[in-house]
Amino acid sequence: MKKKLLNLSASMLGIAVVASTLSCSNQKQQESPMKAKVEEYAPVEMKTSIFQ
Repeated sequence: MKKKLLNLSASMLGIAVVASTLSCSNQKQQESPMKAKVEEYAPVEMKTSIFQ
């Protein structure tokens, strides 16, 4: 009885880990709209003579 319960617990833990991993990897593939907006801008180097 204890062995069956232990096997069931291990199986449930394994399923939870796999489901969590799949969920996380799916979320990383989607790019946020804000990141796309930020990438529209070009980096600019600004120079000033105040500190020279």
